[in-house]
Formats: sequence, structure tokens, C-alpha cells
Amino acid sequence: SAREANNNASFFSVRLGNGDGTFQPETLLRTSLDADSIAVGDLNQDGNQDVALTTFGQSDSIWMEFGKGDGTFLPLPPSFEAGKVGAALAVSGNFDDDNHLDVLLMNRFGNKDFRVLAFLPGSGTGTFGAPVEFNAHTDFSTPRDMAVADFNGDETLDAAVIGDFYLGTSPPSPLGVFTNDGHGVFTPLAPQPFFDNQPQSVVAARIDADADTDLVVGQNLSIRVLLNNGDATFTAGPETTFTSVSPHALAAADLNMDGKTDVVVGYNRFTDTLVLVLLGKGDGTFETPIELSVPRGDVKLAIADFTGDGPLDILVTSAQFPSVTATVLRGTGDGNFETLVTLPNVAQSAERLVVGDVDGDNRPDVAIVARESDGIAILLGRGDLDGLNTGDFARQPLYLTSGLRPQTVTLGDFDGDGDLDVASTHEGFDGNLLSTELSTLENRRIP
Repeated sequence: SAREANNNASFFSVRLGNGDGTFQPETLLRTSLDADSIAVGDLNQDGNQDVALTTFGQSDSIWMEFGKGDGTFLPLPPSFEAGKVGAALAVSGNFDDDNHLDVLLMNRFGNKDFRVLAFLPGSGTGTFGAPVEFNAHTDFSTPRDMAVADFNGDETLDAAVIGDFYLGTSPPSPLGVFTNDGHGVFTPLAPQPFFDNQPQSVVAARIDADADTDLVVGQNLSIRVLLNNGDATFTAGPETTFTSVSPHALAAADLNMDGKTDVVVGYNRFTDTLVLVLLGKGDGTFETPIELSVPRGDVKLAIADFTGDGPLDILVTSAQFPSVTATVLRGTGDGNFETLVTLPNVAQSAERLVVGDVDGDNRPDVAIVARESDGIAILLGRGDLDGLNTGDFARQPLYLTSGLRPQTVTLGDFDGDGDLDVASTHEGFDGNLLSTELSTLENRRIP
């Protein structure tokens, strides 16, 4: 057979040979971007010929199409209906107490009239049931971010959503809390107005000395701590203000190993992108921020021990289309950090990122939503010859999603085989209406 890459088109073609120097009509298969070069070989060791492609303008990225041995290729992952509006965030968890991982979506256009949450029950075999959608309380519009945790102490996962004030009203903007009855049914509590300055990001963590899970919210020129009363209602705690910082990304963990939760803030200005490390005092207040410079761009954050030396490190992605740079800031265990690795061109865009061990080597890996490339970029954590982590990453092929322009990503063992799979959402169409679909990339180990 002959295969040809098609420049300036989002597909590649397969022409099966007739054995006499002629070929059958071409079959077109979608790719994410304009094909630039192509290679053929048995990439997954199943005896069938597969295809690897690189793309114009993205020379550091490839993706693969796995052959079935008959001139056709394995289909893209199946999609599942996930709601009527675009999902901005996906979180996996056992929301209905059946020991199967489910997915909870936050819809970016939700308000009191349009569903804010969509719950997709998992079957444990890699498939999902029909979405169950939930409205917010009145006076809530345009969700920005969501945190999932047990906020009322009943050992079920609830959701806290930050968003803008409802159209036609005025600030403050509300916090919307949805309590879970343990069966995947979410009930909105009355919105709690806390924010005057455009909340953008939220993270759940234990900030003070009690056992309740609190919230840290990033808003224009400040972060605010919301202390949990133990019943999924919150009291406004201390606010940490900045002179020229609008937090675009938040993460929380114990970075200096003192038993208190610290907060990392990522933000971009017109001239630079910075990361602030705020060491917690255990009462909702923080020490003077430690400022770290990273490559300029739209910033996303993750915290894990990427170097394997004990202290937690920070992964930062900086996106300036058509390139994303990943930076690993190595933690020293006392709250200080140093730039260890800078990886250019890990993707074309980075809408969201999640961390987990996808290849089973006990090193944290990274999955990035590459929206402009219609796929998921995977970075595998590397080790050295002695088995120690290096803090570096090995780039993997771009994994094409079932639909165009994926929006968000989460990890979990959705098919029950012990390996972490990838679930992502993408745009779909229900008749003539914009909808959301969820698809999974099932993790398969090559013998």
C-alpha cells in the first residue's frame, strides 16, 4: 500500500495496492494539524503496520495511528454525551459510592438557567452513563473554576464553584457550593457572596488547624481564604493582596514540610510571567511571597515530587501559541525552589494539565490538553541509570481525541485494569446546538 501526507489539510490518505502497480481509491483519515512527514512501522509490536506523523509548525510532536492489518486503523476513542454546553473542567472521583470512577464536569456557560454541573456515572469498564445535569442557585453566572472535596464531613465528594455575579446584578460575585447526597445527586446551597474582584481560580485544602477542607480563591490583585464551618458553608478568612498580580492559576500543598498548607500562585503580566510561593502559617495567613521567574505565557501549575528526592516540586507550563514551555522548579524542602529543567515546545497550547503515574514506573507524568492540536500531550517522568528521578520528561506522541478542540482532561482507572486512563471533553453537536462530549484514552501496556 502507499500512504501520503497531505500538506495544508487535516487528514492523511491510505491507498491499498492491487499488486500490479495500481492502487485502490484513497481512504482519508483525520489528523489534528497539517501533516508534514510520515513514517510506517509496527509501533506497538502487534504485527500490523502503523503510521506515525509529524505536523507542520510542530516539529517536536508526533502522533500515531495503529493499524489493524487490513489497511484500516483502530477507530478514535468512543465519545459519550456530556451535556449541552461546553465543559471548562473535568474531575474524576467516586461520586455515587459504587466503587467505579465517575466524571464531574463544570460547564463554562452555566448559570441559574443553564446547568452548571454534569455528572457522568462510570461503569468501571471504560464507558459512562447519560449525563445528569444540575442547575445552580439563582444569582449565579459564568463559572470560572471548581474544587472538589468533602466539604460537609459526610465522606462524599462535593463541589465548590466560583463564578461571576448574575447578569443584571452587581458584585460581589458568589461562591456556589453543591452538596452530594452520596449517589451523585448534587444540591446547590444558597450562593455566598465573597468576591468583589473577579474570581478566577480556586483550590481546596486544609488551611487552618481544624479538620475541615477550606478554599483558597484567586481574584484580581489578591487571594482570599474561605474557612469551612464544617457544613459546606464558609466564612471569609484573611485576604492577601498584591500590587500587580492577578492569579491565573493556584495550587496548594505542604512545600516546606512543616505540616502547614502552602499556596503557589501563577500569573502573567504584559512583560513577564511569575510564580509566587506563599508559605502558610496555619491560620489562613501567609509569609511574604517568594517570587520565581518562569518563561512568559499563559500559566498552569501542578505540584508533585518530580525529582523523587522527597520535597515537592512545581511544574509550570507557559503557553504562547504556537508553543508551550514546561519548567520544573525543584523544591529544596524549606520553601525555596530552583529551576531544574526547561522544556520548550511540549505542545501548541495548554488549556489544562493533570499529573499522575500513567506508565506505572512510580514517577509522576503529565497530561496536557493541547486544544489547538486536537489532542492530549503526554510527558513521561524520566529516571537515571540508578533508577532515580531526574525531574526531566520524555515527550510522547500527541494522542488525538475523538472530537475537535478538547477542553479539559482528568486521569483515572476508568476501565478497572489498574492503569490510569485519560478522559477529556471536546465540542460536539446535538442537532444544530453546541454540546459537550466526553471521550477516554484507555491505557494499554505493550508486552
